[in-house]
Amino acid sequence: MLVAGPPGSGKGTQCARLAEQHGWGHLSSGEHFRDLIARRTPLGLKLQSLVDAGGLVPDDLTVEIVLRALDEMAYELVLLDGFPRTLPQAHALIERSTHHVVRRVVELSVPTRVSFERLAERARSDDDVSAIRLRLALYESQTRPAIEWFSGLGIVVTIDGNQPPPDVGDAIASALADLDVLDGIAAAPSPSSSSSSGAATV
Repeated sequence: MLVAGPPGSGKGTQCARLAEQHGWGHLSSGEHFRDLIARRTPLGLKLQSLVDAGGLVPDDLTVEIVLRALDEMAYELVLLDGFPRTLPQAHALIERSTHHVVRRVVELSVPTRVSFERLAERARSDDDVSAIRLRLALYESQTRPAIEWFSGLGIVVTIDGNQPPPDVGDAIASALADLDVLDGIAAAPSPSSSSSSGAATV
């Protein structure tokens, strides 16, 4: 299950809460990347070289790392936090994942102003504020199309993230219960399929 939303929407908080309450796995792509770099694994060294060069991690490498991590997780349900970030990553997740299926996409909706204020509270300099603006802009230009594509498959649930964290968690749990997210898993259309059935799960 994917948990999506702009920076500062509370994805990590809600994933940790749901994982603890239900015994689900939680994979934060950002934390996983940092762990690989810190442990200086072969993939971590490749990531470090990209970071040092000031470049972005290519979609193919991002997908390879996340899918490998998913395949190593022995949970019936895993919460994916921070992935996919782009439409090509979303397509690849559906096409290339062999051991996991995306059952629902939970989108935490938070006004841009609120996201900015939450992130700015942690900022220490004008450079940090500039980085926040860039992160929010990248979310709208790169991640929003991926969420819209998932929405076309009928699997996106939008939750108001601009409320106290416990209330957000309760809203997520209620939405998933109403949708019977753990039952009746069906085959989903591929990215090239013209099907738009609202019953599609991935």
